[in-house]
Amino acid sequence: MIRAKNALLVVSSLFLMAALFVSCVSTEVATSQEAKLSGDWTLVSMTEQGSEVVIPAGCTPSLSINEMEDGSLMLFGKAGVNNFNGSAVLDGETFACGPLALTMMAGDPAFEAIERVYTRLLTAGKTYSVTADTLEIKDADTNSLLQFKRVALPSTGWKLVSYNTGNAVVSLDAKYDAPELVFISEDTVTGFAGVNTFNGKWSGDSATREISFAEEMATTRMAGPEEFMTLENTFLGLLKDVTGYSMNGNTLSLHGEDGATLLVFVSK
Repeated sequence: MIRAKNALLVVSSLFLMAALFVSCVSTEVATSQEAKLSGDWTLVSMTEQGSEVVIPAGCTPSLSINEMEDGSLMLFGKAGVNNFNGSAVLDGETFACGPLALTMMAGDPAFEAIERVYTRLLTAGKTYSVTADTLEIKDADTNSLLQFKRVALPSTGWKLVSYNTGNAVVSLDAKYDAPELVFISEDTVTGFAGVNTFNGKWSGDSATREISFAEEMATTRMAGPEEFMTLENTFLGLLKDVTGYSMNGNTLSLHGEDGATLLVFVSK
Protein backbone atom coordinates (compact mmCIF):
# COMPACT_ATOMS: atom_id res chain seq x y z
CA MET A 1 0.00 0.00 0.00
CA ILE A 2 2.85 2.34 0.88
CA ARG A 3 4.55 1.47 -2.40
CA ALA A 4 1.35 2.23 -4.31
CA LYS A 5 1.06 5.61 -2.61
CA ASN A 6 4.69 6.40 -3.32
CA ALA A 7 4.26 5.38 -6.94
CA LEU A 8 1.18 7.59 -7.16
CA LEU A 9 3.14 10.51 -5.72
CA VAL A 10 5.95 9.95 -8.21
CA VAL A 11 3.53 9.80 -11.15
CA SER A 12 1.72 12.91 -9.92
CA SER A 13 5.01 14.76 -9.52
CA LEU A 14 6.13 13.76 -13.01
CA PHE A 15 2.78 14.86 -14.45
CA LEU A 16 3.06 18.23 -12.69
CA MET A 17 6.64 18.70 -13.93
CA ALA A 18 5.59 17.80 -17.47
CA ALA A 19 2.70 20.27 -17.33
CA LEU A 20 4.98 23.01 -16.07
CA PHE A 21 7.50 22.21 -18.81
CA VAL A 22 4.84 22.34 -21.54
CA SER A 23 3.55 25.61 -20.10
CA CYS A 24 7.04 27.12 -20.14
CA VAL A 25 7.73 25.89 -23.67
CA SER A 26 4.40 27.23 -24.93
CA THR A 27 5.13 30.62 -23.40
CA GLU A 28 8.61 30.69 -24.91
CA VAL A 29 7.29 29.75 -28.36
CA ALA A 30 4.61 32.45 -28.23
CA THR A 31 7.09 35.05 -27.07
CA SER A 32 9.57 34.03 -29.76
CA GLN A 33 6.84 34.10 -32.42
CA GLU A 34 5.86 37.67 -31.48
CA ALA A 35 9.46 38.82 -31.24
CA LYS A 36 10.13 37.73 -34.80
CA LEU A 37 7.67 40.33 -36.07
CA SER A 38 9.99 43.11 -34.92
CA GLY A 39 12.44 44.23 -37.56
CA ASP A 40 12.49 45.36 -41.16
CA TRP A 41 10.71 43.72 -44.06
CA THR A 42 10.67 44.24 -47.84
CA LEU A 43 7.59 43.42 -49.90
CA VAL A 44 8.14 40.60 -52.39
CA SER A 45 4.59 39.98 -53.63
CA MET A 46 0.98 41.02 -53.11
CA THR A 47 -2.31 39.52 -54.15
CA GLU A 48 -5.63 41.31 -54.55
CA GLN A 49 -8.87 39.46 -55.23
CA GLY A 50 -6.94 36.32 -56.07
CA SER A 51 -4.65 37.93 -58.63
CA GLU A 52 -0.99 38.73 -58.10
CA VAL A 53 -0.17 42.43 -58.50
CA VAL A 54 2.92 43.12 -60.60
CA ILE A 55 5.35 45.39 -58.72
CA PRO A 56 7.39 47.51 -61.16
CA ALA A 57 11.18 47.51 -61.00
CA GLY A 58 12.52 50.14 -58.63
CA CYS A 59 9.39 50.18 -56.47
CA THR A 60 10.34 48.92 -53.00
CA PRO A 61 7.44 49.00 -50.52
CA SER A 62 8.67 48.18 -47.03
CA LEU A 63 7.37 47.51 -43.53
CA SER A 64 9.25 48.10 -40.29
CA ILE A 65 7.75 46.84 -37.03
CA ASN A 66 8.48 47.86 -33.47
CA GLU A 67 6.87 45.82 -30.70
CA MET A 68 5.79 48.05 -27.80
CA GLU A 69 5.74 47.18 -24.10
CA ASP A 70 1.95 46.83 -24.13
CA GLY A 71 2.16 44.24 -26.93
CA SER A 72 0.92 46.54 -29.68
CA LEU A 73 2.94 47.14 -32.82
CA MET A 74 4.18 50.41 -34.26
CA LEU A 75 4.40 50.26 -38.05
CA PHE A 76 6.28 52.46 -40.47
CA GLY A 77 7.88 52.20 -43.89
CA LYS A 78 7.61 53.20 -47.52
CA ALA A 79 4.39 52.48 -49.38
CA GLY A 80 5.66 53.08 -52.91
CA VAL A 81 6.10 56.83 -53.13
CA ASN A 82 5.24 58.06 -49.65
CA ASN A 83 6.36 57.10 -46.18
CA PHE A 84 3.74 55.90 -43.72
CA ASN A 85 3.26 55.12 -40.06
CA GLY A 86 0.54 53.51 -38.01
CA SER A 87 -0.14 50.79 -35.47
CA ALA A 88 -1.49 47.27 -35.23
CA VAL A 89 -2.86 45.00 -32.52
CA LEU A 90 -2.17 41.28 -32.22
CA ASP A 91 -4.44 38.69 -30.61
CA GLY A 92 -3.07 35.22 -31.19
CA GLU A 93 -2.79 34.92 -34.96
CA THR A 94 -5.14 37.87 -35.51
CA PHE A 95 -3.57 40.98 -37.03
CA ALA A 96 -5.52 44.24 -36.94
CA CYS A 97 -3.85 47.26 -38.56
CA GLY A 98 -5.29 50.68 -37.84
CA PRO A 99 -5.46 53.64 -40.26
CA LEU A 100 -2.14 54.69 -41.80
CA ALA A 101 -0.78 58.23 -41.94
CA LEU A 102 1.10 58.99 -45.17
CA THR A 103 3.24 61.82 -46.41
CA MET A 104 1.79 63.68 -49.40
CA MET A 105 4.44 63.49 -52.13
CA ALA A 106 3.66 62.83 -55.78
CA GLY A 107 5.69 60.40 -57.85
CA ASP A 108 5.68 57.89 -60.66
CA PRO A 109 2.01 57.04 -61.41
CA ALA A 110 2.85 53.33 -61.50
CA PHE A 111 4.42 53.59 -58.04
CA GLU A 112 1.42 55.56 -56.78
CA ALA A 113 -0.88 52.78 -57.99
CA ILE A 114 1.18 50.20 -56.09
CA GLU A 115 1.03 52.42 -53.01
CA ARG A 116 -2.77 52.48 -53.08
CA VAL A 117 -3.00 48.69 -53.35
CA TYR A 118 -0.31 48.09 -50.73
CA THR A 119 -1.87 50.32 -48.08
CA ARG A 120 -5.34 48.92 -48.84
CA LEU A 121 -4.15 45.34 -48.36
CA LEU A 122 -2.12 46.14 -45.25
CA THR A 123 -5.13 47.66 -43.49
CA ALA A 124 -7.36 44.82 -44.74
CA GLY A 125 -5.15 42.15 -43.17
CA LYS A 126 -6.78 39.97 -40.50
CA THR A 127 -4.26 37.19 -39.79
CA TYR A 128 -0.54 36.62 -40.22
CA SER A 129 2.18 34.00 -40.20
CA VAL A 130 5.88 34.59 -39.60
CA THR A 131 9.13 32.66 -39.78
CA ALA A 132 12.71 33.81 -39.28
CA ASP A 133 12.86 35.20 -42.82
CA THR A 134 9.29 35.65 -44.08
CA LEU A 135 6.15 37.48 -43.01
CA GLU A 136 2.75 36.95 -44.61
CA ILE A 137 -0.34 39.10 -44.04
CA LYS A 138 -3.59 37.28 -44.84
CA ASP A 139 -7.32 37.94 -44.95
CA ALA A 140 -9.89 36.38 -42.60
CA ASP A 141 -9.96 33.23 -44.76
CA THR A 142 -6.13 32.97 -44.58
CA ASN A 143 -5.74 33.93 -48.23
CA SER A 144 -2.38 35.60 -48.80
CA LEU A 145 -2.45 39.37 -49.29
CA LEU A 146 1.14 40.50 -48.71
CA GLN A 147 4.38 38.55 -48.55
CA PHE A 148 7.59 40.04 -47.15
CA LYS A 149 11.16 38.93 -46.68
CA ARG A 150 13.24 40.09 -43.73
CA VAL A 151 15.92 42.61 -44.63
CA ALA A 152 19.33 41.15 -43.83
CA LEU A 153 22.32 43.47 -43.66
CA PRO A 154 24.90 40.82 -44.67
CA SER A 155 25.52 40.68 -48.43
CA THR A 156 24.20 44.22 -48.90
CA GLY A 157 26.04 47.35 -49.93
CA TRP A 158 25.27 50.96 -49.05
CA LYS A 159 26.36 54.37 -50.37
CA LEU A 160 26.58 57.40 -48.05
CA VAL A 161 24.20 60.27 -48.85
CA SER A 162 24.31 62.35 -45.64
CA TYR A 163 26.15 62.54 -42.33
CA ASN A 164 26.15 64.33 -38.98
CA THR A 165 28.58 67.26 -38.77
CA GLY A 166 28.01 67.69 -35.04
CA ASN A 167 25.54 70.49 -35.64
CA ALA A 168 23.22 68.97 -38.23
CA VAL A 169 22.77 66.09 -40.65
CA VAL A 170 23.86 67.38 -44.06
CA SER A 171 23.80 65.93 -47.56
CA LEU A 172 27.11 64.75 -48.93
CA ASP A 173 28.59 67.26 -51.39
CA ALA A 174 28.78 65.87 -54.93
CA LYS A 175 32.48 66.77 -55.12
CA TYR A 176 33.32 63.85 -52.81
CA ASP A 177 33.64 60.21 -53.74
CA ALA A 178 30.87 58.80 -51.59
CA PRO A 179 31.95 56.47 -48.76
CA GLU A 180 30.47 53.00 -49.01
CA LEU A 181 29.64 50.24 -46.56
CA VAL A 182 29.37 46.57 -47.53
CA PHE A 183 28.30 43.84 -45.11
CA ILE A 184 30.04 40.81 -46.59
CA SER A 185 29.20 38.32 -43.82
CA GLU A 186 27.54 37.98 -40.42
CA ASP A 187 30.53 39.60 -38.71
CA THR A 188 32.70 41.28 -41.37
CA VAL A 189 32.25 44.63 -43.04
CA THR A 190 34.28 46.35 -45.70
CA GLY A 191 33.99 49.58 -47.63
CA PHE A 192 35.40 52.83 -48.91
CA ALA A 193 35.92 55.70 -46.48
CA GLY A 194 36.46 58.56 -48.94
CA VAL A 195 40.12 58.03 -49.83
CA ASN A 196 41.04 54.63 -48.40
CA THR A 197 39.32 51.26 -48.29
CA PHE A 198 38.74 49.54 -44.95
CA ASN A 199 37.55 46.32 -43.37
CA GLY A 200 36.74 45.14 -39.88
CA LYS A 201 34.20 43.52 -37.59
CA TRP A 202 30.58 44.35 -36.86
CA SER A 203 27.71 42.80 -34.92
CA GLY A 204 23.98 43.40 -34.98
CA ASP A 205 20.49 42.16 -34.16
CA SER A 206 17.78 42.51 -36.81
CA ALA A 207 14.95 42.31 -34.23
CA THR A 208 16.25 44.99 -31.83
CA ARG A 209 18.12 46.91 -34.58
CA GLU A 210 21.20 47.14 -32.39
CA ILE A 211 24.46 47.38 -34.31
CA SER A 212 28.08 48.17 -33.54
CA PHE A 213 31.36 48.37 -35.42
CA ALA A 214 34.91 47.65 -34.31
CA GLU A 215 36.73 50.54 -32.69
CA GLU A 216 39.57 50.15 -35.15
CA MET A 217 39.18 49.32 -38.82
CA ALA A 218 42.05 48.08 -40.98
CA THR A 219 42.58 50.66 -43.75
CA THR A 220 44.87 51.25 -46.66
CA ARG A 221 47.34 54.13 -46.20
CA MET A 222 46.85 56.40 -49.17
CA ALA A 223 46.87 60.17 -48.80
CA GLY A 224 44.41 62.51 -50.46
CA PRO A 225 43.28 66.15 -50.50
CA GLU A 226 42.85 67.55 -47.00
CA GLU A 227 39.09 67.97 -47.21
CA PHE A 228 38.70 64.41 -48.50
CA MET A 229 40.81 63.12 -45.62
CA THR A 230 38.72 65.17 -43.20
CA LEU A 231 35.54 63.54 -44.52
CA GLU A 232 37.15 60.10 -44.22
CA ASN A 233 38.13 60.69 -40.60
CA THR A 234 34.65 62.01 -39.82
CA PHE A 235 33.04 59.00 -41.46
CA LEU A 236 35.18 56.45 -39.61
CA GLY A 237 34.75 58.36 -36.34
CA LEU A 238 30.96 58.35 -36.66
CA LEU A 239 30.98 54.66 -37.52
CA LYS A 240 32.60 53.91 -34.15
CA ASP A 241 29.79 55.74 -32.33
CA VAL A 242 26.96 53.78 -33.99
CA THR A 243 24.73 51.73 -31.67
CA GLY A 244 21.55 51.24 -33.69
CA TYR A 245 20.00 51.42 -37.14
CA SER A 246 16.70 51.90 -38.92
CA MET A 247 15.58 51.17 -42.46
CA ASN A 248 12.98 52.64 -44.76
CA GLY A 249 12.74 51.19 -48.24
CA ASN A 250 16.22 51.47 -49.75
CA THR A 251 17.52 53.82 -47.03
CA LEU A 252 19.69 52.76 -44.07
CA SER A 253 20.20 55.18 -41.17
CA LEU A 254 22.79 54.55 -38.45
CA HIS A 255 22.13 56.09 -35.03
CA GLY A 256 24.14 56.94 -31.94
CA GLU A 257 23.42 55.98 -28.34
CA ASP A 258 21.16 59.03 -27.89
CA GLY A 259 19.18 58.15 -31.01
CA ALA A 260 20.71 60.91 -33.13
CA THR A 261 21.20 60.11 -36.81
CA LEU A 262 24.90 59.80 -37.61
CA LEU A 263 25.07 58.36 -41.14
CA VAL A 264 22.47 57.83 -43.86
CA PHE A 265 22.98 55.49 -46.82
CA VAL A 266 21.02 54.31 -49.84
CA SER A 267 21.36 50.79 -51.22
CA LYS A 268 23.82 50.39 -54.08
